[in-house]
Amino acid sequence: MGPILMVSGESKVISIPVELSNSLVSTDIVRLFSTLSAIPYSIEKEFTLRIGRVRESFESGSFKVFPWINNSMKPWIITSTDASDGIISARSGPIGDNASTKLAIRVLYDANDTFKFRYKISSEQGYDKLSFTVNNKEILKDNFSPFNSGEIQWTTIETPVTKGLNEFKWTYRKDTRDIGGDDCAWIDQIDFTSSGMIKYISRDLSLVSIPEPKVNKVGQGELKVKVQNTGIDTISNFNLSYTLNDEPSVSQHFNLNLIAGDTATVTFKSKMDLSRYGLYKATVFGHDNYDDYLNNDTLSINIENTKISESLSLYPNPFTDEFRLYINSRGNDEIKVSIYDINGSLVYESSESILKGGNTLIFNDFKLKPATYYLVIKGMSIQKSISIIKITR
Repeated sequence: MGPILMVSGESKVISIPVELSNSLVSTDIVRLFSTLSAIPYSIEKEFTLRIGRVRESFESGSFKVFPWINNSMKPWIITSTDASDGIISARSGPIGDNASTKLAIRVLYDANDTFKFRYKISSEQGYDKLSFTVNNKEILKDNFSPFNSGEIQWTTIETPVTKGLNEFKWTYRKDTRDIGGDDCAWIDQIDFTSSGMIKYISRDLSLVSIPEPKVNKVGQGELKVKVQNTGIDTISNFNLSYTLNDEPSVSQHFNLNLIAGDTATVTFKSKMDLSRYGLYKATVFGHDNYDDYLNNDTLSINIENTKISESLSLYPNPFTDEFRLYINSRGNDEIKVSIYDINGSLVYESSESILKGGNTLIFNDFKLKPATYYLVIKGMSIQKSISIIKITR
């Protein structure tokens, strides 16, 4: 490259084209040696780069190359005041007493791996601290204390990570008073993987919970689900479906704007049919939402319906030779009709088919002595016991 003219105090970005070898693969390390000469002065600097989107050194001058979660009241900032690699690093946000500032990122690993980064601290020893957690497990405190406060020069932290989703979070937290040093922490040269394949989570709709459904008088249940945008991209619409036991799925498109971190409770227009007595399993799942992480897109709830109130009457009661049983059913059903004496012995039993709506069943094919009995009706949508009295003519 030829000479470049610069005046006193001027800064300039210099673009240098390079060509990488075809033999390089993701995670390979490339070392660049640079010399800046301005006679009689000369500066040499070595840079290390990794092939692929696997290292964050903040040299882009922003948090936009990787999907950083940086939404504290006083967020982390990009700074050129200090760096471990190159000229730029990330610095904790300018917070006051009894406050904190956080920077996080979520990464999906296809195998067990190793995570590595460098950090520096200048703070009040023992009180204003840098915390680093992996999936909410403190790493600095457990393994590197007291190297989480005070004057700590650039230090490398390396920790194993497991296959699957991992969240890395740096938190600089101040106590109730006093400051020390520059009152901040820096991080730089973050190596997300040593050898494996990884995926960064930008867009992610998570299903949080399903409230207990409200069931109306005719057994129709309203299905709601709480969702959360756990990515960094704004979600403006999404698709959800639900299944009830083995029934076909019901789908709905929701037009709802969710910024990063937002939660909302949405309601399906199509109600669940819970009119029959028994157990139900409702499963809600997201689909076609272009999520980066799918393992939090499904949620289920078990529902037990024991409060079915069927319209049922028996006449005459007492009876002589026969009685009629009237059932107003909400659906087709197979029921079992049993009669027990006062000692609990079964004296009569039959199976009957009933249809949705009104049904009249006539019973006269039994020989019972005059006494008190118990008539028990059992079906999918009904369980009833009625005291009946047989009398003589």
